[in-house]
Amino acid sequence: MSEWLKRNEGHIEAGNKAAHYGSPLADAVRVYEVDKTEKSRTWYEEQYGTVASFVFEKIGPHRGPLFLNVLYWHGAVRNFDHVYSVTNTWRGNFMSEWRDFKEALSKSGKQEDDDVATWITEYFKDNEDGKKSYARMKEEYETGYERNKERRKQMQR
Repeated sequence: MSEWLKRNEGHIEAGNKAAHYGSPLADAVRVYEVDKTEKSRTWYEEQYGTVASFVFEKIGPHRGPLFLNVLYWHGAVRNFDHVYSVTNTWRGNFMSEWRDFKEALSKSGKQEDDDVATWITEYFKDNEDGKKSYARMKEEYETGYERNKERRKQMQR
């Protein structure tokens, strides 16, 4: 690793995290408005675990920051496992929490409501199960992120 990279690694990592948190929303706009093919819609659903139209129409950039975090983590966790062959116990844990969240959303009957973003935010901020689920998904993402980072360093050697 170059001296420059060593000195700037923290800044680069912070920039990468900041840039990628917008991916679920940016990708939803692209799939919903620009590349309306079935292939793109399928890719979006596999990557983020939900449909682009839901994120574009119901969430948007200002109504669902916690949900956008979870979608980003979903895509990252999926990619850590597939691209870098990281041990995936934490991936299974993340996906279990994701399924529990989707079940709670389904049971709420709010997924078609215009105020679904409010329900999601309140679920992750105020509901005890939701707060725990959000914290566990974040922890599993961070575990995967650290393992992925170590794997990348090993590959550079």
